[in-house]
Amino acid sequence: MPALRLLRTSPLLDAETIPPAMLDPYELKSGIWGRIRVTEGRLTLRFLESGRDQVIEAGRDGIMCPRQPCRVELAGPVRFDVAYFGESPAPGSEASGEDEWIQAATAASAKEPLIAKVPGKVAPPGLDEEVVRRVVDAFYDRIRADRLLEPVFSAAIPAERWPIHLRTMYDFWSSLLLGTGRFQGRPVPKHMALPGLGDAHFIRWLALFRETVEAICHPRTAALFVDRAERVAQSFRLSLAFHRGEDTTRIVPLRAGEGAASPAERRVEHAAP
Repeated sequence: MPALRLLRTSPLLDAETIPPAMLDPYELKSGIWGRIRVTEGRLTLRFLESGRDQVIEAGRDGIMCPRQPCRVELAGPVRFDVAYFGESPAPGSEASGEDEWIQAATAASAKEPLIAKVPGKVAPPGLDEEVVRRVVDAFYDRIRADRLLEPVFSAAIPAERWPIHLRTMYDFWSSLLLGTGRFQGRPVPKHMALPGLGDAHFIRWLALFRETVEAICHPRTAALFVDRAERVAQSFRLSLAFHRGEDTTRIVPLRAGEGAASPAERRVEHAAP
């Protein structure tokens, strides 16, 4: 898949010049990513599928993924710009405008949880709060036994706070997959504070996540979990790159299991001194 490519950065926008489409429920078209950067004041980026709100203040960024229903709410005087990135831009697309990349979110996509967006638009079998809890518990058991990821998580989460973290993750995945809206946190800033976090960690994270859900869930339910995890990983990677001033055009979406060690290779690795 081609790397992301900068298509256009808007001029500075404010309450009078913001594209009208962004004040109503909207989404970026397939293959289009967006970055909102606030220079003065603050605004709220509302993600309508999960019910999560991200308050973006001066000097901070917000990332919009393709086909992710959202809405911008301005909080007093504010100035910001929007950069658009394409996964596979067509010739001449750099000259296009917002109308080419933004579309109105349908009433269904703005209100329904992600289960309405899977192939066939039928809720996967067995997707409920109990399954979410089982997946989260099993996944983090794997994380805490993994040589690459365990040190990262242990450095960020003291042992006595693991029960709190697990409850937060129940709310996170419940909000993303069941539309409960229980999660109200801001996960991206916490990940930005982790030194040395890179693609090797995200590749392993996705591989362990896929192994976990495929061992627990019906195949269609597992596919939904994996799809959402891949989107979460890409959103975090883009946010980290913007925060670090890195070249985002080289950030290609990762697929769970790709680039990961095989079970035999992992056994050899874990057996090594």
